[in-house]
Amino acid sequence: MITVNNLTPDSACRTFFNNDIYFSAFCNAVLFNGKQLISAQNLIHYENDSAVIINDTKKVEDKKGEKIIPQVMIVFYTGDRKWNAPLRLSDYFEIPENSMKRKE
Repeated sequence: MITVNNLTPDSACRTFFNNDIYFSAFCNAVLFNGKQLISAQNLIHYENDSAVIINDTKKVEDKKGEKIIPQVMIVFYTGDRKWNAPLRLSDYFEIPENSMKRKE
């Protein structure tokens, strides 16, 4: 791993995404094709530096009216070797195609 001024790829990612403006811009670009749905002012940090919650007035509700919060996982691999594992979590599972069909 190459370090420049004591900055490793991991610490560079942490520094970049600790900035609410950069974090919200990245999420808007990746998750919403650039549409400005996440605002830096609506982000709430928790004690561990990897958790960020969006305090949005628009809530997602399930059929029972209970509020649920969608979860998005974004992983940055900062290793010095080429990534040779699956790129999606679903690639780790073998799910029969017919099991995904909704039964009514």
